[in-house]
Amino acid sequence: LTRFMPSQVWQPIVKSDIPVSVFNKRAQLSIMFSDIVGFTELSDSLSADNLADILNTYMHSMTSIANKHGAVIDKFIGDGMVCFFGEPTSRGQRQDALDCVAMAIDMRREMRSLRQKWRLMGFEGLYIRIGITTGYCHVGNFGSNNRLSYTLIGKEANLASRLESAAGRAEIFISQRTHDYICHDYNCEYAGAYSL
Repeated sequence: LTRFMPSQVWQPIVKSDIPVSVFNKRAQLSIMFSDIVGFTELSDSLSADNLADILNTYMHSMTSIANKHGAVIDKFIGDGMVCFFGEPTSRGQRQDALDCVAMAIDMRREMRSLRQKWRLMGFEGLYIRIGITTGYCHVGNFGSNNRLSYTLIGKEANLASRLESAAGRAEIFISQRTHDYICHDYNCEYAGAYSL
């Protein structure tokens, strides 16, 4: 159970006698989407064994970083990853945004180390790209009485996904709202306007 669900989700289930049900609420979150630039092209030229090794190594490293920063790992989507801060526990909206950005920077730094390792194995050009936003979403248990998923939905989640898609290799794109929370701690460059 602990390997299939975020600790923030399974611990309350194990510690209480309350039945798990379809339940979600509106909350402010800092959300990160990431994926590997060039992974689709690489998958066309590698064996399934090598591809699985690269992906598992990457996911292991990124999961360790997410756990270190206290993120909820929502899901893996192929070579993509979705994490968020703010529920079921929060360190405050500003700190959640700072933690999310710090995590993203650590992930990008770790990707440099992985890239050097993979280059020695003959695999070139793997970079991470990241999108982050802060705003209100619905988060909680979605699904049916037979199958539930602890996840988030909403416009801000869509924006984080689109920021990630717009980012270039090794870039971290953040929304204006996230910038407002973290600008006193990080130097950022204006990348342009984007609307949903």
